[in-house]
Amino acid sequence: MRVSPRRLHRLTRALALLAALSAIALVALFRAAAAPVPRLPPPPAIDPYRLFVDLRPITLTVTLDWIKMPVRATRAAVTSDPMLWRMMHFEDWDALPADLRREGLHRMLARFGGVVDAPARWPAMTASAWDEVPQPIRALAFMNMIQRWSQEQQLGARFDHPAQVVADTLCAIAMAESWFEHRGEHFNTDGTRDLGLGGTSAYARGVLAGLAAQGAVPFHLSDRDYFNPFDASWALTYWFGLMLQEAGGQLELAIRAYHVGIGRALDGDGQDYLERVRRLRQTYMRGRSRSPAWRFLVAPPT
Repeated sequence: MRVSPRRLHRLTRALALLAALSAIALVALFRAAAAPVPRLPPPPAIDPYRLFVDLRPITLTVTLDWIKMPVRATRAAVTSDPMLWRMMHFEDWDALPADLRREGLHRMLARFGGVVDAPARWPAMTASAWDEVPQPIRALAFMNMIQRWSQEQQLGARFDHPAQVVADTLCAIAMAESWFEHRGEHFNTDGTRDLGLGGTSAYARGVLAGLAAQGAVPFHLSDRDYFNPFDASWALTYWFGLMLQEAGGQLELAIRAYHVGIGRALDGDGQDYLERVRRLRQTYMRGRSRSPAWRFLVAPPT
């Protein structure tokens, strides 16, 4: 087949153009391959810990030497951290959101509740061991201690009062004296100290030591022993029994005598103290407390 020169020229130009376009395409492809690939942002990291632990922050208060201090913590700490629990009193719990308070108190009770009604364990527990127990749990345990000492000493039967009234009165006295702080210590203007759970005065400690030396009571307590709530709750109960005896069985006179001595109580002193004990007994022992933390722990939901 014969091709004309003109047609051959056109075919040659077409082939040359196609070759040029192919070369350009290859250069572009090479450059594209050599160019850096743009990096996509990494996907957000997923922290498995946050899926199970509530790390949302919350501001709450703790109590150090009866001073309220604001602190920042996580919601998880409120429901799981014993170190934080040991700095929180009832009022600190009361200020928390209701759901967080319930969960925290429930877990705290589950962890430390074994000491609340454990008379077989109490004698072996030192003051330092009680330091590790959060204050609201200690309060429940100390009330049970006082209840048992009151029953053992039969104060109600001896002085013709309902046993529960006497036990509630003793718990209210402990609240008035120390608010269940077993290391409570009050310095008086005359240089003496009131010690422990019941705020036992130097005079009362001396009388009890004298009775122990005579063999009239089974315990001989040093000042240091009054920081042990088991010993201090016995001393509180026994001393109040002596006040009841000196008061001729009159409960309210004995309450005032516990604070100011029988001589001054007979003169009418101690009325403010009596009113305070009455108020505490009515509020906390008779179920009229407005504290949600107190109500939860005294009668936890099943």
